[in-house]
Amino acid sequence: MTIGNMRQALFTYSGDTPPPTSDCPVFLPGWGFDGRVTALATPPRPWLTTSRSAAPAEILTGLAESLAQLNIESIVLVGWSLGAYLALDFAATHPEKVSAVYLLAGRDHWPSAEIAAIRQGISADQDGFMRSFYRKCFLGYRQAGQAFREQLEEQYLAALSPETLNAGLDYLDDIRLAERLRPLAGLDLPIYRLEGAKDIIAPPTDSPGDSPFHQIFRYGGHPLFLEKDFDPEQHQRKATIRRKFSRAATTYDEHATVQKEAGEQLATRLPETEPEAILELGCGTGNYTRLLAERYPASRLTALDFAAAMLAVARAKVRDERVTFHCQDAEIFLRDCRESFDLITANATLQWFDDLGRAAGLLAARLGPGGTFLATIFGPEGLQELHDGLKAVNPEKVVLPIDSFPDQARLQAIFSPHFARVEIEEWRLLRCYPNLSDLLRHIRRTGTGGPRQGAALLDRPRFAALEEWYLKKFGECRVSYQIFLVRCTQGEPKP
Repeated sequence: MTIGNMRQALFTYSGDTPPPTSDCPVFLPGWGFDGRVTALATPPRPWLTTSRSAAPAEILTGLAESLAQLNIESIVLVGWSLGAYLALDFAATHPEKVSAVYLLAGRDHWPSAEIAAIRQGISADQDGFMRSFYRKCFLGYRQAGQAFREQLEEQYLAALSPETLNAGLDYLDDIRLAERLRPLAGLDLPIYRLEGAKDIIAPPTDSPGDSPFHQIFRYGGHPLFLEKDFDPEQHQRKATIRRKFSRAATTYDEHATVQKEAGEQLATRLPETEPEAILELGCGTGNYTRLLAERYPASRLTALDFAAAMLAVARAKVRDERVTFHCQDAEIFLRDCRESFDLITANATLQWFDDLGRAAGLLAARLGPGGTFLATIFGPEGLQELHDGLKAVNPEKVVLPIDSFPDQARLQAIFSPHFARVEIEEWRLLRCYPNLSDLLRHIRRTGTGGPRQGAALLDRPRFAALEEWYLKKFGECRVSYQIFLVRCTQGEPKP
């Protein structure tokens, strides 16, 4: 579907239906490309993207015009190579329009000397230089590279103008990704940085800068949008979790007995010396927050939660001028915060993080000398009875959110590089219910079901079969929980 008249016909939508007005996926291409390259992906994705090559300024203007014409309220930006900087620039000027940003193969820095060499190459032999450039781009993607040469390369070469290519080089000249990220600091905007370990156009970095969510595809090259594991809806996972916790705000305290017990256990491991500044991640309805405030009457406490309804309950429950509440994603807060804390703690929160490995480094950076990180984290062996029962009554593969939670070995590997000392304890809790409805109601009313994709696992016949399976095996409906208590210290504890 073409958008606008001929003057404005820069952006098109590749789907068979009109583009969605909410979270519409937008693809911004790299230098020397346009959005037609996305047709090489398998399966093809519906994108709002450019139909021809254009200068960076025209792309930014054209996108804003297209969104207005189509009454699109929000978008998800996927910026590839040069498009990664365009995505950040658009998000900085239209933050109210952007739900998430995915940066694919966005290089840290394009040195002027390299830009000058590219200018010289296209000046001497534009077609020859671009053919070589395209070949390098598709290294590691043989099938897609062949399809590009057969379907698009000649069209690209015929349409590319030196003016457009040089406008792109002007934009890239001495560009720095960190400078483009800086205006977005402080926004509750998820930014995902993805790089390919085999990329020779934009070599990967071990230091992801200010982007909180960083992934390197082990065998990935430059066109990461072709990777089967690339998920441009990763941000929906957090959005779904946020909605479920918000809906459960009024029922959470009545049903969250496991989380309360975990918080009480966590409180028994708190440092004896009163910390000056405390950061609590994922405070929920404030039960553990209240324990912290009572335990440390002179401490200054910052409590975060990204579910506004949960935070409202916590504010009403903990009325203490020493406690400051913030409605923000903890991973984004850790990225942007420059304050130092003596104690950072979290009860049943970190298993929901997008990038716990990245967060571990940020946690260490936000702790002062001798500081302590203390948390309970739910493990992947919880709800095993429910998992086994669902598997018994479902012919398809059963995957629960808890399956992706980190185990003890993974937690040790995540935290050990960042802290002088890492201690991990494990314990199990069992909860029994008279029937399956009560068990599932407990999960739903605590908001801990997590994100779930696809059709429901239980229709009426399977519900009955699962309840029968439970009663035959256990005589009741039960679930167990695996909980890890993680304690990490920076250097020697304070005297």
